[in-house]
Amino acid sequence: MTFGISRRSAGGLLWLLLYAGLVTAPLLVLASGLGVATGSGWWFDFAMGLGFGSLGILGGQFLLTARFRRATAPFGIDVVYLFHRWLAVGGMV
Repeated sequence: MTFGISRRSAGGLLWLLLYAGLVTAPLLVLASGLGVATGSGWWFDFAMGLGFGSLGILGGQFLLTARFRRATAPFGIDVVYLFHRWLAVGGMV
């Protein structure tokens, strides 16, 4: 009996990590301090973080609906569209 990860599960994990990296990339740009006004308060920084995170999620939405076979194979197209729908609902809140 082995407890290894199947090839399909490993592919799914890879795509989830890639999506998380895409979503957090704008936050890393914000954290680097490029183009940020000095002397801004905590609320301004928090709002900028939410805006940059939303920008990353919005960019990921286009990739989720593109029907790439390699991206949808580990999950199935129905699960990908369900994930896309709930991210859109969360983005509206």
